[in-house]
Amino acid sequence: MKVSVIIKALNEEANIERSIQSALHAVSKIPGGGEVILADSLSTDQTVALAQQHPVVIAQLKNPRDRSCGIGAQLGFNVAQGEYLYILDADMEFHDGFLTSCVQHLDDNPQCAGVGGLITEMETSNREFLERYKRKANTLVKAGKVSFLGMGGLYRRCAIQQVGYFTNKTLNSYEEFELGARLNNQGWELTRLNIPGVMHYGYQIGEYALLLKRLKTGYIYGLGELLRSVWRKPYFVFTLRNLRQIRIYAAYFAWFAVAVLGLLFSVFSALPVWLPLFWLLLPVVALAVKKRGLSAAVYTVVSGVFNGWGMLAGFVKSKPSDPMAEFEFQVVS
Repeated sequence: MKVSVIIKALNEEANIERSIQSALHAVSKIPGGGEVILADSLSTDQTVALAQQHPVVIAQLKNPRDRSCGIGAQLGFNVAQGEYLYILDADMEFHDGFLTSCVQHLDDNPQCAGVGGLITEMETSNREFLERYKRKANTLVKAGKVSFLGMGGLYRRCAIQQVGYFTNKTLNSYEEFELGARLNNQGWELTRLNIPGVMHYGYQIGEYALLLKRLKTGYIYGLGELLRSVWRKPYFVFTLRNLRQIRIYAAYFAWFAVAVLGLLFSVFSALPVWLPLFWLLLPVVALAVKKRGLSAAVYTVVSGVFNGWGMLAGFVKSKPSDPMAEFEFQVVS
């Protein structure tokens, strides 16, 4: 079998049929054939029931405590038969012909371990998704050689086997970066083609509600968990060099910590209170001018501090564990 499309899902009844139909259509165009696998993290809605109406393989976790962003692709990998494996989130849909182009690229470039395409963001009312889409330096919208394939890609099975596992099941986010770090460490290349890849239908909720949702799901801790997992690994420096978010979130959190300490210090000393207040307002004013709007500036600062705290908390609270340790799952008929 040529291709396995692994769809990661948890309570995605609103999106799953669109994603499955898109994947089935895509693999039908692949010479050598393909399969579609739903990797379900014990959904409690109609996700699995809807998937059972289609010719797909359904692999499902047995223990809800195993849920994480990182476990989805690994769950699918455990049952996949394809020479190439695509990671597709359940809220994504293939552009027509894209998967065929990915297969052709891997066939023609044996040094390439993974290939993706440009991401089309369908939910632009949420400032978080819109800002991410606008950042042209972001690997999601920049073609060529990349350090990792965020938001999915097609990977070569033999490359995954060489680096030990598909995705780190202990991570609540950034699992695709961690995969890219391991592949780069072994000399493999990753490429993003300059063609539309997938359409992403993000959460239709406000940006602050999204921050709270990421706290509830544990997503906010993923960057710190990633740093803890690569600590003392050969690709630790690679991680620091290639993830700008680490430096940005660390700067926001340090700035906020200094402001809070300054305010506390002003209560018990002769330090004028206006000094820490000025320090607190400085980035908000600067960003308001840059972004031409106060609300965008406030959200950027709040998000930066929130993510900085999450990164620190994730690093401190996460414990070293074996990403290759087995976990229980079942194939649902």
